[in-house]
Amino acid sequence: MKTQQFQELIQSVTGRPLNLEISLEEIPLESKITISRPWKTNKRAFAFEWKTPKKEDSLLRSFITAFCSKYLEPDPETYSRNCSLYGDRWISHENEWSNLETRWNCSLWNHHRGHQTSKEKLKAQVIANFANFDAGMARLGFYETNYGIGIFTIYGGTWVQESLSSMADYLTRQGIPYRNELSKAEWVTRFILGLDKPAHANLLSSF
Repeated sequence: MKTQQFQELIQSVTGRPLNLEISLEEIPLESKITISRPWKTNKRAFAFEWKTPKKEDSLLRSFITAFCSKYLEPDPETYSRNCSLYGDRWISHENEWSNLETRWNCSLWNHHRGHQTSKEKLKAQVIANFANFDAGMARLGFYETNYGIGIFTIYGGTWVQESLSSMADYLTRQGIPYRNELSKAEWVTRFILGLDKPAHANLLSSF
C-alpha cells in the first residue's frame, strides 16, 4: 500500500496527525517503522514503533493493534476536578491542554501511565472514527494487491456498502469481471480480479 495513502488513512482512523517516518513509496512488510506525533513547531516526537505484518491485507489491523497498545496520550478525564485531599488537579493543566499551540508539548505527556488514554478508549475512538467516514475518507481504504483490489471494512459504517457498490459499478463499467471475498480475519473485503498488480493500480488511479 502507498505510504502517503496509508498515512492519511491512519490519521483519519485515529483522529490524530500521526506520521510514518519512512521515505519509501510503499509500506514495507515485515519491517519496523517509527510513528511520530507533533511536538514543538515544525518538530515531531517519537510516538511508538510499529512492526508491519507479513501480508498487505493485515496492515491496518496490525497498525490499530499497535496504536491501541503502545500510543500514550494524556487523558484529561483521569484528573480529579474535586479531590477531597488535593482539590482540582486538572485546573493547573487546563490552559496548556486546551491551547493547540501548547497541547503537543505540554507537561502532561510526561505524567504517569495512569493518566494516559486507555487501550479501550483508543479502540472505541477508532471504531467511532470508522463509522463517521465520508466518501473521501472511504477511498483511502482501497489499495491494489496481487489478487486485485482490497478495502479495509472491519468496523463497518454506512460508507462501507456505498464504497463496495461504487467499486462494483466501476469495474462493471470497465468490463472487468470480479468476485468478492473476505480476508481470513475478515478485516478486508477483496475484489478478486486475476490481473497483475500494475493493472490493478491503473484501475485504482482512474477510480
